Amino acid sequence: MAKRDDNSQSDGDEVGYAKPPQRHQFRKGASGNPKGRPKGAKSMSSILTKVGRERVKMTVNGRTRFITKQEAYVLQLMTKAATGDLRAGRDLMTALRLFPEPEELPESSAVLTERDEVVLQSLCERMRLLDAQPETKNIPDSNDVVPGSTEGECA
Repeated sequence: MAKRDDNSQSDGDEVGYAKPPQRHQFRKGASGNPKGRPKGAKSMSSILTKVGRERVKMTVNGRTRFITKQEAYVLQLMTKAATGDLRAGRDLMTALRLFPEPEELPESSAVLTERDEVVLQSLCERMRLLDAQPETKNIPDSNDVVPGSTEGECA
């Protein structure tokens, strides 16, 4: 049986699984990967976003405008596709598939529902109580208001 060297362990620390000798442990304040990603390194998407938002001077329909580089790219792509450039047309169709136009929201109805009427009545009642007693801040419960009065009335 081989004897262990007393210098291999310092201060009685155990050596074994997940417990390397002290001389092989990372030093405090030092990185375990010193050649790794430097602090402040930017991703490709953040660089593209930053550069794409830069403004450039461009003449559109005889007028000089300042637009973002992204807008300028799309305008040039549209112009080339309209003149018959097949590659630009393909790229434009790909972009349209990737970024579809958002669906329009249906117009909101002007008719109040029964629940809307209850909420309005509750608010009107609270406002009346606050006007009558400005020094107290008692706000009534929503159960205190009786639904069924005229729509939109605050008297």
